[in-house]
Amino acid sequence: MGYLKRPEYELYDIVNDPFEQKNIINESKYQKELVALKNNLSGWMQKQGDKGINSELSVCDRKGFSHRRCR
Repeated sequence: MGYLKRPEYELYDIVNDPFEQKNIINESKYQKELVALKNNLSGWMQKQGDKGINSELSVCDRKGFSHRRCR
């Protein structure tokens, strides 16, 4: 599936779908795993001092980037 705008989250079964064609993020059987993955990511980001998009935007400001993705 080609996206014009990628979804916020994506999850794929890379064994059965190696070309990542079917995003299974909303399938109910993966919701526990999804919560665990989000928690792990959040913990890792905290340890790294990563504030998500705000970290990215601060780099744009610091470097004086005017690229459309910076704002």
